[in-house]
Amino acid sequence: MCSNCMHGRYCIFKRLVRMILNFRTLFCFLLLYQVCFISPVWSLEDKDQNRVTQIRIGVLAFRGIEKAHKRWDSIAEHLSKKLPEYQFSIHPYDLDGMDQAVANHSIDFVLTNPGNYVYLETNYGVTRIATLSNQYKGQLYTVYGASIFVRADRKDIQTLSDLKDKSFMAVSEQAFGGFQMAWRELHDSGMDPHNDFSRLEFSGFPQDKIVHAVLDGKVDAGTVRSETLARMVDEKKIKQDDVRILDPRFDERYPFRHSTRVYPGWAFAKMKRTPDILAQKILVALLITYPEAEDFVPGYRHKWTIPLDYSPVHETFRILKIGPYVETDQVTLVRVIRQYRYWIIVGIIFFAMLMISTLYVSRINQRLSTSRKALEIEVAERKQAQTALAEHSVLLEEKVQQRTVELQAVNLELEQDIQTRKQIEEMLRINEVMLRRLYEITSTVGLSFDDKVIALLELATQHFQVEQGMVLQKKGDDYINLYKWPNSEIDFSTPAINKTPFCYGMKIKAQEQNAGALCFIEKYPRPQMFSNLDLDMMQLIGQWIGGEMGRLQAEEKARQHQHELAHVSRLGTMGEMASGIAHELNQPLTAISNYTRGSINRLKEDDPDITNIIDAIDRAGKEADRAAEIIKRLRSFVKKGESVRELFNINEALETVVGIMSRQIKKQSVDVRLDLDESLPEVVGDHIQMEQVMLNLLRNSIESMQANDGERIVELRSWQELGQICVSVKDNGTGIDADVREKLFHPFFTTKQEGMGLGLSISES
Repeated sequence: MCSNCMHGRYCIFKRLVRMILNFRTLFCFLLLYQVCFISPVWSLEDKDQNRVTQIRIGVLAFRGIEKAHKRWDSIAEHLSKKLPEYQFSIHPYDLDGMDQAVANHSIDFVLTNPGNYVYLETNYGVTRIATLSNQYKGQLYTVYGASIFVRADRKDIQTLSDLKDKSFMAVSEQAFGGFQMAWRELHDSGMDPHNDFSRLEFSGFPQDKIVHAVLDGKVDAGTVRSETLARMVDEKKIKQDDVRILDPRFDERYPFRHSTRVYPGWAFAKMKRTPDILAQKILVALLITYPEAEDFVPGYRHKWTIPLDYSPVHETFRILKIGPYVETDQVTLVRVIRQYRYWIIVGIIFFAMLMISTLYVSRINQRLSTSRKALEIEVAERKQAQTALAEHSVLLEEKVQQRTVELQAVNLELEQDIQTRKQIEEMLRINEVMLRRLYEITSTVGLSFDDKVIALLELATQHFQVEQGMVLQKKGDDYINLYKWPNSEIDFSTPAINKTPFCYGMKIKAQEQNAGALCFIEKYPRPQMFSNLDLDMMQLIGQWIGGEMGRLQAEEKARQHQHELAHVSRLGTMGEMASGIAHELNQPLTAISNYTRGSINRLKEDDPDITNIIDAIDRAGKEADRAAEIIKRLRSFVKKGESVRELFNINEALETVVGIMSRQIKKQSVDVRLDLDESLPEVVGDHIQMEQVMLNLLRNSIESMQANDGERIVELRSWQELGQICVSVKDNGTGIDADVREKLFHPFFTTKQEGMGLGLSISES
């Protein structure tokens, strides 16, 4: 009876464990189905030129879906019109929905407030490409702030510190402009809004409710975006002297009085997987062709500008320990027991059942041992009685048994040998397929390094039959996750391993330096380790990734070095032209001095001619403008910074270079003739680099004609041919020898006594 009861309990426990495992299996299957079949996957590199690619723009709908469409649908219509190969659409989300959409790759771009942008940037690697620029009564501003205000007749509240033990109202805990900006200022004043206020309320949108609550005496103070107070005054909902802003600030970048720091406006950002070429097209469409749009608030308009610095938002989040900088609570035994109490109970039950089963099996073994001893005694007695009769039979059976064992051993060895051969053949076939796929992925033209790494991780996880593959990049003493496949988060937790996955991998070296690691993660330990062929395959993948990482690092260092050389070359050029520049500046300065002195002398006369004096002063002003223009050209030419690609006129660049070289042109008696096609369209590029190339060519032409006793002519010509804009510099100098012509673009090669040999090399780069 007891045995049947124990057996029944054991069966019930087995069914319970099987149900739990089946539930976990179903959960993993649903998660895999979500990643593989539901999450949107698209490619901008569509070979079908007639297909229109759908581009989804997620916007933060802080005032509801309808108002979000009303405010932002014009952007999608404008981009669809300017980029007809794409169809743009607006998709409003709240904060939680935005986080889920970015995590699931449901959108390609995001338009959100600075607080939410910083969170997405830190957690998902989104990159801003433009910042919203607003206009109020003709003044453009790209930053905004918040006002902390009270009713004007509240004499007991003069500063932020007076708000202690007062009631306070804001939009919501997560509202950046509606609470978190003010929270930062209160924190700097030594106050905690969650503990130091007598009551902290959140009203939600619209922010007008907060203003009316303060004026009606429902709360002592509140905070709103500074535009809200100005708008309500313009709409005659309140009077300007009804409220008083605490600790008011004034900033020339922001046309409203405010209490907080100013922060950059809303950000238009691209997802990490969105191609840069599409982001560049959208940036051009927003900055150059986007019309000035009417905002949903009357009197306000918005445009777009280059992305601003969002580090002030990071700093505020870091100080307040919110957003991506929120602190995790300390892990304690009580918290662990409370959080995992159900698993602990299951474990205790499992352990108790195991102990009961062990005791039951032990008792059965004792009974079997007693029975076995009795049988052994009985068998021994029978053997003794039958020894004489069975001696011959025993010998024969021993020989037959020995032969049978030998035959079985031979058959077992043959079966094992055949099985081993089949396993080796199958392993060689699989590795041959693996090598062929590895070669196809790494040699595919047009596939980016990131896509190749993801494809290799996908191939490796299938080949090695592991849960997940990762490439970790070394950052100081730590490693950060650079790539992984599958890209979704996998639950590795099991009762047996207490959330600790098993990791196999090897180091990745780039340029003989430890650059990262190639890791493969599994939920359970492998029944057998990787074969030597598998390890060689891992090493081959790691060597290719390390080699490509080293190549990309070398290309980046070369680009930075080339940028520094270009700046050094411009400074050297300006140094060589210093005397000419000084003389060119001296002319307008001398003229200014003469005109002003002459005007003073005429003013001292008894009956001065005011008309002539005004004319002289006007000429002095024009000479001052001329000197300022010379300095502006020089500063623009020698300034150091990152290369900026923008639209500019090639003819204006040529004329600027001629202006810079005007002193040397006159000194060398050179006749510079300009043959410029005025119908040329504007080009996209770095106009400073283009001017540097033209300046090098023009200086070389002038210096090559120093030995000419006759007429010295340089012809600068621009024209359009076969869809390209061409520029030529032609002179009647001494020409270039054939042996010198082969080395013209070699770095540090020069035919001048004082030259550095960098001009043409940098121009070619």
